[in-house]
Amino acid sequence: GEYSLAKVQMAWWLFFIVSAFLFIWLAVGDFNSLTTSILVLLGISAGTTVASKMVGSSKQSTAQDLAAKKDALQQQVEKLNAIPEIDLTPHKQELDSKTIELKQTQTQLSQLTLAPGNAKSTGFLTDIMSDENGISIHRFQMVVWTVVLTLIFVHEVYKNLTMPQFSDTLLTLMGISSGTYVALKVPEKHSVVV
Repeated sequence: GEYSLAKVQMAWWLFFIVSAFLFIWLAVGDFNSLTTSILVLLGISAGTTVASKMVGSSKQSTAQDLAAKKDALQQQVEKLNAIPEIDLTPHKQELDSKTIELKQTQTQLSQLTLAPGNAKSTGFLTDIMSDENGISIHRFQMVVWTVVLTLIFVHEVYKNLTMPQFSDTLLTLMGISSGTYVALKVPEKHSVVV
């Protein structure tokens, strides 16, 4: 399957924060090195993952409902098409209506989902920065700000042997980037089991 940007970001921060915590503890014996901004950063990445999962679950539920509706409509259309031509006249309007509704349902389902075969990984960086249309700016932005904050984080931990205290502005920027990612994830297509 594809790599999830939200899960990767959460694992990324967890790895760097735990590594820094252990490094500081081993270097200077400080086991109270976590700062408020580090907890906020973890909260942002966890919140992004939870929101992303909720979007995915909602899509899964909608796709399953649409698939069931499509199957029911197909059966109704097949039943109406099985009526001999001579007896079809009183059912013609219902057949036309059901056929149109079936096409609309199939279109809605195709706009929501990708075939499972199209959900294969195309490489780590491509997966986390792409949607069905290729590299997307909101995903790229989230990756870039995560890398920038990580560089600052690692530099500060190494230089000062303490966890950095990120400014509210930087944390807000990270929150905006993550919020944009979640908001724009809603219209993205995903492989959904129906």
